[in-house]
Amino acid sequence: MTVVYPIARGIAPILVPVIAVVLFDEAISSMAVIGIGLIVIGIFVVALTSNYQKMNMWDIFHALRYPVLIGLSTTAYSLVDKSGVTHVQPFLYMYLMTLGSFILLIPYILIKHGLDSLVNEWKHSRIVIIVSGLCIFGAYGLVLTALSISKVSYIVPAREVGIVMGVILGILVLKEPSGVKRLVGAGLIVSGLFVLALAP
Repeated sequence: MTVVYPIARGIAPILVPVIAVVLFDEAISSMAVIGIGLIVIGIFVVALTSNYQKMNMWDIFHALRYPVLIGLSTTAYSLVDKSGVTHVQPFLYMYLMTLGSFILLIPYILIKHGLDSLVNEWKHSRIVIIVSGLCIFGAYGLVLTALSISKVSYIVPAREVGIVMGVILGILVLKEPSGVKRLVGAGLIVSGLFVLALAP
């Protein structure tokens, strides 16, 4: 599993709780701090399975600049979403967000690819488009629902269970070498999620 994903995912769980305390006046229990810490450590242990020994500092900078930007973007949209679902029902918020994306992107897509390309894609892939669209809508709708009833400081770190699934699928499906570090990192993330689930 590429290092980009774990590094990108590791930034938001660090920044979001700090910012949420200021913006939303969230109180984070000491148990939650331990859980978040375990998750963050686990993420970076997984990331360190990549080999940096052969890279100079300039190469490392170039390798990490996009993950850092992704992490900052994740932090920003998570905080925006938390604010949004305090005013609008989560699935309605998701619908409005999807509708807005469609309205903003469709002119670019039509100019870039043309109407014929869209029609052809729909004819050949309509089932995949519908199923994947519903899955994305439902999955993120559940994340928004969680944000509406719990603290963003807890939800954002808890979402990093995806890294554990990535490690498992990488080993079972892609036949990647498991590696002790990767399994230890996944174990730390699971432990952190367990502690976070018990936190007040």
